[in-house]
Amino acid sequence: MVEFRHGSWTTDETFGLLRKLGVAYCSVDEPRLPNLPPPVVRVTAPIAYVRFHGRNRQKWWTHAEAWERYDSLYSEAELLEWVPRIRALADATQKCYAFFNNHARGQAAKNAQMLSQLLSTG
Repeated sequence: MVEFRHGSWTTDETFGLLRKLGVAYCSVDEPRLPNLPPPVVRVTAPIAYVRFHGRNRQKWWTHAEAWERYDSLYSEAELLEWVPRIRALADATQKCYAFFNNHARGQAAKNAQMLSQLLSTG
């Protein structure tokens, strides 16, 4: 599995190479800021991986402590954006994983519960 941290990697050429090598692409959700990867969903291997970093735009680049970048709680509406994407990934792969990295104050656990509920309710 590979997670790119610069948007320039999200090209058809890159996805083709990952597919050829059987390496899973990590879809990411993070603030929509210049040079960060967009929330692209691609199947390149038998597993899918989605990583939620949070959307703390204000603290992404400028913060006193590293954890501040991930101090974010997703809203239900923000998570709903991912429900069809995750379902599509799950249908196209053997395993689909979603991980939350917005852990500064326990938000990851709350958001994981929220996403699980959204995925199980139609």
